[in-house]
Amino acid sequence: VVLMKVMQDHLLVLKNPGAYVGVNAHGGSSVDLAVRCYCRMLDYWTVYFALMESDKNALAAAGIEIPFPQQVNHQA
Repeated sequence: VVLMKVMQDHLLVLKNPGAYVGVNAHGGSSVDLAVRCYCRMLDYWTVYFALMESDKNALAAAGIEIPFPQQVNHQA
């Protein structure tokens, strides 16, 4: 819902065909999502970078953390 709203609110994202968010893979410590929408070819990079930033900010505002690889070292 969070990522769909980001795409729906962006002025350069086309309404038809519609945007899509789905599970792409199950990682070792994550669920990887496929986030897809359509825009005019000339707007691609503008939309791409804007959505990357907006997605991260919207997820953080919703209290959803992005996982990162962690390694625990135990000393014997």
